[in-house]
Amino acid sequence: MEFLFNDGRKAPGMCAPHNCPWVPGSPWSITWGRLLAWRAGQHRNLHYPTTSVAMHMALGYGETFTYVNLLYYVSVLLLHREYAPFLPTPESTPVGPVDPPRLEATAPENWWEDSVAQIVQSAENIAKLLHEASECGTQLMTPFVGFCAFSAAFILIYVHHFPKMNLGRSPDAEKYEKICLSYLEEFRGVWKIADGWIKTLHHVSLLYARASTTATYRGRTRADFEHFHQSVNEFRVVDRSKQQNQEMDQAATGPEHIVPEGGGICTDDLSPDTNFLLSQLLAEVSSNMKEQGPWSQWWPLGEVELPSAPADSGFDLGGYGAEN
Repeated sequence: MEFLFNDGRKAPGMCAPHNCPWVPGSPWSITWGRLLAWRAGQHRNLHYPTTSVAMHMALGYGETFTYVNLLYYVSVLLLHREYAPFLPTPESTPVGPVDPPRLEATAPENWWEDSVAQIVQSAENIAKLLHEASECGTQLMTPFVGFCAFSAAFILIYVHHFPKMNLGRSPDAEKYEKICLSYLEEFRGVWKIADGWIKTLHHVSLLYARASTTATYRGRTRADFEHFHQSVNEFRVVDRSKQQNQEMDQAATGPEHIVPEGGGICTDDLSPDTNFLLSQLLAEVSSNMKEQGPWSQWWPLGEVELPSAPADSGFDLGGYGAEN
């Protein structure tokens, strides 16, 4: 999120050939490498979906197992999403940014196909984690988990309406989308912040439904939907419904938004001040936090060993043998 809030690909110079995401040593590549190194440093039994939530729940660590994997998958989602087109057409296939500022080099073969697959798979895994945790009797009602559900739902709505953007590889997108929305409906009974997330998802679903079935928004860009982008990484209790409706109406009927050549850098659509957003999140947490806190369980991750389950236990070891 630090990468995104420092303007991501819109920061000055970020679209130069040596700063493109696939180039070793570029800011995105460095951030991506740190994330993968963090993941590789975890015991293989901590990797979902190779190991199930139920297995760790049986050991008493299901909640934290879910948190660790949510953190990984939402990070993958946010990093790759930065380069995905906000408003594709029904015919769009995986591609990089289509709005200024555009990348000044060509990606390696299949790079965009793999990037989109990472985004969507992460969103689906977030939905499955929430579902499995719920099935095991654990309801994770904290702002971080709510944000993960919101971010995943946004992507699942996207690929549901534009299946060619993931080459038709997400036939269950709508099912996973409903899992995230169901979670958020329950979540907003605990945290008011969910109201804005749910309304944003409602409006973006309407926007994408129109864009995928009509020519209403042909030629429109990110610049036509600034309030939608302000909501993408929203941590505050805020309702942007009126502004989102206005943007959809104006984009459908008004003159085409002209983006200056080389423009779009350092706008406030996806780059609000990091400290301000985090302070807002902490204020929200402080005003609503229950005694249990967001991290009610912890354990020394490197010391976890998963024993074999008894033959009649009902647990699926997911291919792990007795030596694990």
